[in-house]
Amino acid sequence: MWNPYFVALAALAVHVKLARSDDLMYSNSSSCVDPTGFDACRHRVWESRGDCMGNCKDGKDDCINACDCLEAQKLINCGATSCWNEVYLCPYQDAVGQLLYTCPDVDVDQIPFWPIPDNAPGRCVCDVAEVANKQREIRHSIDTCDAKINSTDEASKPQLIRACECCTMSALISSIWDTCPNTDPSTNTFPYWNRTLFSPYDWDTCGPTLQENNCTDILELGDDPAERVENFYEPDNVPKNGTGVLTNTGGPISTPASGSTFTWTIGASTYPITAAASNTAVPSGTDGSHASGQGAQETGGGESVAPLRSRPSILVAVTVVGFYIGLVVC
Repeated sequence: MWNPYFVALAALAVHVKLARSDDLMYSNSSSCVDPTGFDACRHRVWESRGDCMGNCKDGKDDCINACDCLEAQKLINCGATSCWNEVYLCPYQDAVGQLLYTCPDVDVDQIPFWPIPDNAPGRCVCDVAEVANKQREIRHSIDTCDAKINSTDEASKPQLIRACECCTMSALISSIWDTCPNTDPSTNTFPYWNRTLFSPYDWDTCGPTLQENNCTDILELGDDPAERVENFYEPDNVPKNGTGVLTNTGGPISTPASGSTFTWTIGASTYPITAAASNTAVPSGTDGSHASGQGAQETGGGESVAPLRSRPSILVAVTVVGFYIGLVVC
């Protein structure tokens, strides 16, 4: 039993990237340890994604997600190889967020340089990937709610639907406010949820419903600390908004955090990473190997960094991934 609310939440993977903040946009990669190699790697990612999207003839979300998932993997590889000095900064962590939003069944223990260590140098003031991980878990709760609604009697369904709506909205607020309490929520997915859920589904009237229901039981969210929602706020007790912007603290990393070489795996894809030295080209083989799915075929790409054009504006708008989508300065 799917109402428009569930459809809106189910579209998370494809559409939530509209909510990524322009504060994550870098105009260039000049501060990377190997900016030339990074630009070349990023250009290959763009070309590969264009080829992948060309296979999504019907525009189905599953195909688009496959392309976005593969793009995120390769962007992480670009950062781990040629911009390893900034892997704890906001742009790289936002690429991890894209991976979590678009790739199915991600083993978070395999993701390079995430979660950010508490004492990491040059870390992002807000762990945007943790926000993504919590919201991914919240999105999964729609299956739980849908099953409960289908198994309840008709007279009780309206109340249960409303409980699912209000508990989900409360959990989303917690994922933003509790994870990054000092950051302005307008920079971290709140505008998207306000437009698609909070306003259309009358968040301001959820107080009585939240008081009458146990949202932990309703949503059955996981116990993993990286996914767990600690608080279910009501409309009248949401914490005060933070005012900070998405910035980075401290200085960059001076040596590769995982050593000069390492391998990471996601699903059937294995990626060997070799950290670039300053002003060197991207080592061959950085793109790794992976299994192909619908729309997710890999194609080769040259090393050229001739003057590049950004994607059409609509694609840039829905794929804000920090400096990984920024314009290359030539």
